Amino acid sequence: MPTSTNIAILAGQLVVGGAERQLYLWLANLDRERFNPIVLTLHPGFGDYWEKPIEDLGIPLFRINQRNNRISRLREIQQILQPFQPQLVHGWHLFSGAYASLVAPHFKAKSLVGIRSSFESIQNSLELRIAQYFADAFIVNSESAAARIKSEKPSIRHVYVVPNAVIADFESRETVRQRLIRELGLRPDALWLVAVGRLEQLKHFDELLEVAASLQDKQCNFHLILIGGGPEESALIQLSQQLHLEDCVRFTGEIPNAIRLLKGFDIFCMTSFLEGLPNVVMEAAAAGLPIVTWQLPFYEELLTPGETALMAAPGDRASFEQAVQAFINDQHLRERLGAAAQAQVTEKFSLDHYIQNMTKVYETMLQPKPSPDKK
Repeated sequence: MPTSTNIAILAGQLVVGGAERQLYLWLANLDRERFNPIVLTLHPGFGDYWEKPIEDLGIPLFRINQRNNRISRLREIQQILQPFQPQLVHGWHLFSGAYASLVAPHFKAKSLVGIRSSFESIQNSLELRIAQYFADAFIVNSESAAARIKSEKPSIRHVYVVPNAVIADFESRETVRQRLIRELGLRPDALWLVAVGRLEQLKHFDELLEVAASLQDKQCNFHLILIGGGPEESALIQLSQQLHLEDCVRFTGEIPNAIRLLKGFDIFCMTSFLEGLPNVVMEAAAAGLPIVTWQLPFYEELLTPGETALMAAPGDRASFEQAVQAFINDQHLRERLGAAAQAQVTEKFSLDHYIQNMTKVYETMLQPKPSPDKK
């Protein structure tokens, strides 16, 4: 492999999000003597959070305007890449991966397509149908996603698994608590439950509000803080009002780099049924928080039921509530499982492992095909 290989990374978006944070970590830590990267974003003009940090790394960032005509968009991508002549085109998200798989052959480059969400959420998408036909390989962040892809899409031959990295970069507990007491009017004597994510139906935050209503009826002393914005925000606020949760539930809206606040909370709750490898759960564990979620394969890749997290039967709201109440009632249980989760996640999902694994994938893809033996 040449000393410096041109790598083009196509990002569907660069908003605040786990997938985009992982992209930044890769760009900030890859070996620039071996890989010469540029980034193209397909979501310009919206002030996406990670655009400036990527440019601050000295990496060229090109903005591909949104168009109804996808062929025109593909041509624009090709024109931008023409002087660069990439040897690998990596679609970081599946949406951009479809473009990566189509444009790479023009440069005789390899194409790598990322799937960073659950397989169920994309299995019937046009982008997957395009990529599975044209892409050289796929990259996912969980073994469960890889298993589903291989089972459901046997025509996809090469699937690499690179788990996400977790970074223990948190503000102090006291700093966070003083800020949130001041800004949100939280009671310092209450236990603070937190959920972080995009407020959309797939995350099932409505289930969490129903759990909060039941806990409130049982006179538990708690606050539930929902951090994130999204299309379901107004509906969730309305449901919170209908359930008379105004005193104990707070909506913060989107907070950039919200993970830095996690140490200020007492219990982390995750109600989503469809995930790839959820960054926010890893980050909550790295902060030492006790975690309640569903017993599903992608959560079990991160944590061990009963040992490093409490996991309810999927969809069993009463079981989920019992797990939350167990943490509310037992400080020792919170401390024990929080410490165990922190140890498990920081060991398994270090930044060093992530960079080594990503580097290995790129190296493998860029290896020339062996010449056939001469007879």
